[in-house]
Amino acid sequence: MRVTDDGSDVDYVCDRRRPEPTPARSYVSIEIGAPYAAAELTERDHFLTARWTLFSSSRLFGLRYADAEHAPWPLRRATVRDLQDELVTAAGLPAPEGHRWCTSPKVSTCGSDRRTACALVDATLRRT
Repeated sequence: MRVTDDGSDVDYVCDRRRPEPTPARSYVSIEIGAPYAAAELTERDHFLTARWTLFSSSRLFGLRYADAEHAPWPLRRATVRDLQDELVTAAGLPAPEGHRWCTSPKVSTCGSDRRTACALVDATLRRT
C-alpha cells in the first residue's frame, strides 16, 4: 500500500499481486474533514477502528502477526473524492455502498509476539 498525505487530502493505492492471475487494485482519494465529537461515535465505530492484531508478511518469514494495543483513535470525517476499488469484488464480495468514511492522524500502537515492538501507524482509512 502506498499513502500520500498532504495534510488535507490523502490518497491510498493498494495493489493485490496474488493470487495470480487476478491482480486487483484499489485507489481511494479522500478529503480530511472535522473531528468527530466523542458523543457522535458508537461502539461499532470503536470496534471497527480498533486494531487488535497487526499483520505483516515477507518472503523470508511468511505471514506474521502480533497482538496490538492502542488508545481509541481520534477519528475525523472524510469525504471520498475518488474511489476505484477492484479488491473487494476480486475477493468475491459485493461492492461496498453507503458507508460513512473516517480517517485518523498518525497514532502510536504497541504489539507483541515474542518481543514487544511499538510503531507509528500511518493515517488509516476505515469504513463504518
